[in-house]
Amino acid sequence: FAMVDMRTLLDAPGSWAAEARLFKELLACGVLMTPGADCHMDEPGWFRCCFAWVEVAHLRTAFAKIYAWPPFRARRGLHSG
Repeated sequence: FAMVDMRTLLDAPGSWAAEARLFKELLACGVLMTPGADCHMDEPGWFRCCFAWVEVAHLRTAFAKIYAWPPFRARRGLHSG
């Protein structure tokens, strides 16, 4: 697994509630990552990405979904498209 820093995607930086909302938003997009709170992280916004026994194509698809997700693009200052 790897811990992915998604703190910039929180709608309220430093908030565990914001991390929980982000988890639900990602899940609605078809991406399942374990929130940092469940991994005993010290700071909200870190997510556990487990890639054991997962094909690289599936990882690419998951991250492509995140990249295409409108809130991600808006929070990162990216244009639609």
